Amino acid sequence: MNFRDSEDAHCGAPPGGLFRAIQNSHPLPLSVVFVLTDACHLACPHCYNASAPAGRGSLSTGAIFDILDQLAAAGTLHLAFTGGEPCLHPDFDDILRGALKRRFAVTVKTSGPARCIERLTDWRAWGLARVDCSLYSAEPSHHDRFVGRPSAFVDTVAFMRRFVALGGRARVGIVVMDWNAGEVSKLIDVCEDNGLEWAVDLRVSPGLDGNMGPCGLRADEAALEAVLADRRLRKGSGTVDRTPLPADTIVCGAGRDTACIRPDGEVWPCLTLPLSMGNLRDRTWTEIMASPVRQRVSSLRWGDQQGCVDCAVSWACRRCPADAFQETGDLNAVCAIDCLLARLQARERGDK
Repeated sequence: MNFRDSEDAHCGAPPGGLFRAIQNSHPLPLSVVFVLTDACHLACPHCYNASAPAGRGSLSTGAIFDILDQLAAAGTLHLAFTGGEPCLHPDFDDILRGALKRRFAVTVKTSGPARCIERLTDWRAWGLARVDCSLYSAEPSHHDRFVGRPSAFVDTVAFMRRFVALGGRARVGIVVMDWNAGEVSKLIDVCEDNGLEWAVDLRVSPGLDGNMGPCGLRADEAALEAVLADRRLRKGSGTVDRTPLPADTIVCGAGRDTACIRPDGEVWPCLTLPLSMGNLRDRTWTEIMASPVRQRVSSLRWGDQQGCVDCAVSWACRRCPADAFQETGDLNAVCAIDCLLARLQARERGDK
């Protein structure tokens, strides 16, 4: 499946049956998103992180290594380094190498700056297996204009092609918006022609300060349905279980399968849910994992929202408490975008 679901792209947990099977028997998140810096050389209008809170200043590199040791001791398997642009952290290479030495599976979520291409050989030698980047248009000038940087498209594609040539995996995130929905199929062609994996993201989230501006870029239902007409986005063959989700179904993996560490040490349930569970400057990872906030978020169930229990397409829904909280202040609220995407998913799987 090449859609983003809430656990994978929104919360950061890697998809896959084996990972989920292990997580179900593990009391703490196996996947952690680490925002190393909010600094970025791009100016993407849809970016939820552009309005991130300033916090208490960045963690020292020594403090980051201590956190990595705590995560390793707690059984964390997967780390996603992101930003801003993580490569802009002055000690990024040391942090990456330190994480890989501690045997984490690491994903670097980056824009692929030109200055970093020569560092890819070292990154692969240290054991980095995957990078994730975003492309917003099949037309380089359109992409460059959107991100606010000349030659950004060429730099990102060259970065990913080089990483693949070194034996790594590179995945392109394709965020569908009102202005680029008609280009998604061509953009998938670009990815496949260059040997790149891809994932289509139908959701644009509010800013981390509750700013709804980015949501103005959401594609409408007709545009999204046209995107889904590309059969490469199909989940696969076989019978689809259309049984409504039981009331005790866990809503998402935030706080349970994954958590997010901010540049100042603040810990959130996921990348886009700005509810503090504690700060690693003051408390240990294990202490923070006992936070009442984590218990509240990770215990959200489908039955908490009666409208969702009764919904005929709940089986196709990827309800996002983070977006609900950002838009309404209520983790259990129903978001129109969730309902729209559920209807589209149901149609895509043949439930008209």
